[in-house]
Amino acid sequence: MARTTVNISPDVLRRVRERAARTNLPLGEVFTRLLEIGLKQEPRPKPKATFQWKVYDLGESVIDLTDWAAVKAFLYEEDDRRLGVRD
Repeated sequence: MARTTVNISPDVLRRVRERAARTNLPLGEVFTRLLEIGLKQEPRPKPKATFQWKVYDLGESVIDLTDWAAVKAFLYEEDDRRLGVRD
């Protein structure tokens, strides 16, 4: 174990001493355990998403799936083509 000096409030020191007395553990061991518990509860950064939107090239048209209006327009155009509707 490494040895270090830490400044803590008297109230925290009193509470840690009480816990050490109740558990029959050395003061340093109680501090170490409490710090480990606190560090485990600390929020961890979420990994960045690696998801990327796909853009499909269908020859004459490019559809960006992030653009709902473009997707909808393509679907309507496709329906018109199937039905034989011409501009």
